[in-house]
Amino acid sequence: MTGIAFCVIAAFIATNLESVIGATMQSQFEWLTNEVVNIINTLIGAIAAILLAIVWYYIVISNQPIGMSFFVS
Repeated sequence: MTGIAFCVIAAFIATNLESVIGATMQSQFEWLTNEVVNIINTLIGAIAAILLAIVWYYIVISNQPIGMSFFVS
């Protein structure tokens, strides 16, 4: 169930940021087509889901503070 919640939250974040990117930046850059904005949306959603899972693991499961030790080991 937790994975489903991560996906829903990540999709919500990505969809809202895609709307902002499309509304504010798409007309300024010729190369920023709908397809590129959709790729950015997918990347944002994937990154958000991964970050949510990392935060969940360190706060809820392992009860360790998030610090540089995550990036070193």
